[in-house]
Amino acid sequence: MLCGKGEEPNKTLSFLNLGNNLLSGNIPECWKHWPDLNFIKLENNNLVGGIPSSIGQLPALQSLHLRHNKLSGEPPPALQNCSFLRILDLSENRFTGSIPPWMGNALLHLVVLNLRSNNFWGDLPYELCRLSSLQILDIACNNILGHVPRCFANFSAMAEIKDNLGGNLYYGNRPYSIKAEQSYFQDNAFLVAKGRDVEYSTTLELVKSMDLSGNKLSGRIPEELTKLVRLWSLNLSSNHLTGRIPGNIGDMRQLESVDFSLNQLSGEIPSSMSSLSFLSHLNLSYNNLTGTIPSSTQLQSMTESSFLGNKLCGPPLPSCKLNKTIPLNVVPRGSDEGEGFSEALFFASIALGFAVGFWVVLGPLLFKRSWRIAYFRVIEDIWNKVRDFSFEC
Repeated sequence: MLCGKGEEPNKTLSFLNLGNNLLSGNIPECWKHWPDLNFIKLENNNLVGGIPSSIGQLPALQSLHLRHNKLSGEPPPALQNCSFLRILDLSENRFTGSIPPWMGNALLHLVVLNLRSNNFWGDLPYELCRLSSLQILDIACNNILGHVPRCFANFSAMAEIKDNLGGNLYYGNRPYSIKAEQSYFQDNAFLVAKGRDVEYSTTLELVKSMDLSGNKLSGRIPEELTKLVRLWSLNLSSNHLTGRIPGNIGDMRQLESVDFSLNQLSGEIPSSMSSLSFLSHLNLSYNNLTGTIPSSTQLQSMTESSFLGNKLCGPPLPSCKLNKTIPLNVVPRGSDEGEGFSEALFFASIALGFAVGFWVVLGPLLFKRSWRIAYFRVIEDIWNKVRDFSFEC
């Protein structure tokens, strides 16, 4: 494909862009012929097999785009020889194995690391925390286990208020006039932001994003992540995270997109989240969150779907119901229980009156003989009068 037989290769080649074609087969082992290569773009093809080790013989390589192919195997250790790499995009392939620790030890100039949608497994290596220039980290949709490392707070480019920490992502001679416009090449990167694919090029230097979604991460969201105050997108959805949302998440004032959905987070939504004035995309659905949604223009502008699957209330969800305690000896008027209680009280009163009347009248007759004789004489006299009256009728 690339290594033509009988042809002298151009050893001064700096840019190779064969992306978005119908290339197939393996990537050949002939990269030593282009020692000055800065930029390789082979994305959106049908390439198979592994990454050739000879790419490690490109000491000037700064950008490697292999996105959306059918490449497999593990990233070759020879890649760590490309110590000036700033963009490494291996997303949407079939790479396996654990994420190599050498990526954090050797590729210290990385600005973009995209390993999305592969078959990587194991824990996140703590060596990645050495990538202080990293502005975009996407490890979504793999089989990563363990906890989110607390040392991710060491990503200085995501934390410090400085412009262009990762440097300008262009290759060649930076133009100083319109006439020299074609003397350099502006790099780009594809990200999934706010639920859709977005390509960044001219504004890529300003993008700061972390996406760890679609894995098997567990434990709490580290409080240390809230030190990344320059992040504009944070996605931890579809994991097994527990505990509370960090209380000082409101310190991350630049956040425009937050997705913590499909986890096992509990407790209340921190009130500090109402300080996120740039927030335009929020998804906290299907957790174990409770309580009232904090009041702010941004949070109340979200749709109900942002909060579904929790025990939350307040706008944009239905209002919270007040929990009124009812005394045990008081029954509300008009309720079915109240009507049943009144009816039972009525019949109990009748029974009590009958019992009292019975003993008032018959009690003395049982215990006093003279009263019994007088009572029967009165009854006999009344009976005789009634009988005589009946005969007259």
